[in-house]
Amino acid sequence: MRRHRDPRHVEGPNLAPMVDVVLVILIFFMASVAFVGPEWFLPAALPAAPLDPSTAKADPYALPDPTLRVRVSMVDDRPVVMGLGPGTVTLASFEAHAREQLQGIDIRTIRVRLGGDSGTTWQHVVAVQDVLTRHGVRQISLESP
Repeated sequence: MRRHRDPRHVEGPNLAPMVDVVLVILIFFMASVAFVGPEWFLPAALPAAPLDPSTAKADPYALPDPTLRVRVSMVDDRPVVMGLGPGTVTLASFEAHAREQLQGIDIRTIRVRLGGDSGTTWQHVVAVQDVLTRHGVRQISLESP
């Protein structure tokens, strides 16, 4: 005698609870991955603590070292320098001007951002850098013209 299958009665394990559990686990992993992302990059944004406490600054509210912005421009087809003291001086007279402006200043703490405006060449910018280096300025960063 042969048995006929009733479509209302399915033999085998019920997979509905297993699918529910798999979906809950999938949602859990998706939510945890979303929260880990910003926390992963957080340590990169924090300032690094000095390894040696004796090298740390004594005053956390101390002002940073001064930064001067020196620019080389072209006026009447002549290179002029501005930003180191008041006014604008020609590149030819910049040596004496720099000596006068840097006199009596602790040069070790000065930072200079040196760049040129459009129309200037790197030769003019490097000439100003040479003058500043001869007068003892060591922290010079170059900006593109």
